[in-house]
Amino acid sequence: KNINRSLLMLGRALNSFSDGNKHHVPLRESKLTRLLSECFGGNARTWMFACISPSSYNYSETMSTLEYAQNAKAIINKAKINSIQQRLELKELREQHAKLTDLYEAEKERARQMHLELQSRYEEIERLRAENSMLRKRLETVEITKLQVEEDLSSARGQMNELLRLKEEQRLHERSREGVQLYIGRAKVSLKNIIEQTSNYLTLPLVSDIAEIDGTQPQLIVNIYPVDSKGCSTLDNSRAKNGAKDLLGHRVDFVVHIISAKGIPQNFSHCVYCKYVYKWAEKDSYKTNDVKDCTEPEFDFKKRFAFSKMNQGLVDYFMSDNVITFEVIGESKPNTLA
Repeated sequence: KNINRSLLMLGRALNSFSDGNKHHVPLRESKLTRLLSECFGGNARTWMFACISPSSYNYSETMSTLEYAQNAKAIINKAKINSIQQRLELKELREQHAKLTDLYEAEKERARQMHLELQSRYEEIERLRAENSMLRKRLETVEITKLQVEEDLSSARGQMNELLRLKEEQRLHERSREGVQLYIGRAKVSLKNIIEQTSNYLTLPLVSDIAEIDGTQPQLIVNIYPVDSKGCSTLDNSRAKNGAKDLLGHRVDFVVHIISAKGIPQNFSHCVYCKYVYKWAEKDSYKTNDVKDCTEPEFDFKKRFAFSKMNQGLVDYFMSDNVITFEVIGESKPNTLA
């Protein structure tokens, strides 16, 4: 039933379009005419195959089919290629191609710049390596020269100290021949408090074989304090406050300042001076200037000492009880004591 209805509506549509009538043709009343709507004056190329029979028995069906074909042939379609969408797609593709080409060129230029920069960095690294190698060789040469200078300086210092010791012995021998008597007051000090920075200003009692006069204890006043490489005091150095072991591997500088002495016996105040030595290098002694006719001499003698790199042996030595030995020597006038 539906097939016959669709064929009936198709026939009506063919008749209407073939006659050129402009009135409304209900193509949506059947599925067949709806599917073939573009074939009725639309934008579609349409082929219709008419199947007929030469037999007289099928005469009516043949004539009906030929009428269908004739009506269909009268319908003229002017089909056009749907190129608008293709042109739009082609335009978009060309634009996208242009963008990708520009992006490719930009990335290519960027890669070229990065390659040039990388090559420049590599050349810079090679140059720095060559300079580093040259500086290492120069440093080795400087280290060798430094060791030689230190050895020469140590040898010269040893010779100078030996000359000073001989000169001091000769002086004492001459004083002894002149009848000069000596007062020797000794004091020992540790650097533990100095390194830990619990105190730096010291008043040291002098111990001597000569009995004290009027119960007065002779004293030596010294100031020992750490300094930095420029000679500035470092009493607020937090690293040193954490203990001497924290100084391992670091540079340590300190100053020994002999300020004055008090209570030197009157009979031995004709010439007073102070000297001190370090326990680890007793051949190296340091002497203040002579002070004449004074029981409370002002020496004001400073000496700076530097240790380029502290090791465990130096730390243990600094923390021992006997690091520096001071001697205050007073001489009597010639022939005043028999």
